Amino acid sequence: MIFSVRTVIGQEKVVVESIAYRAKEENLEVYSLGILPNLKGYILIEAKDELTARLAVHDAPYIKAPGVLKGVISLKELAPVLEQKGIVAEIKEGMKVEVISGPFK
Repeated sequence: MIFSVRTVIGQEKVVVESIAYRAKEENLEVYSLGILPNLKGYILIEAKDELTARLAVHDAPYIKAPGVLKGVISLKELAPVLEQKGIVAEIKEGMKVEVISGPFK
């Protein structure tokens, strides 16, 4: 089940890291955490059930009330946001690219 969590804008990464640490330490059934770049102030948490999601989020920094929003998000609702794009498909022959990280930097 996927739930949305309301956070302070700009602190989504800190919240995800905090929840991931807590889920691991307490063996909570949290399957994935997601940050959507075009949806500021919210993260996604995939967990066994709403109680597990609430336990994982409890006392995490930068969570805004009410924390885990009521209702489950379906994959159908997320499909437009989670569009998979390969970077290679966007690069065409003759284009200039800048390597900013990795072994070829």
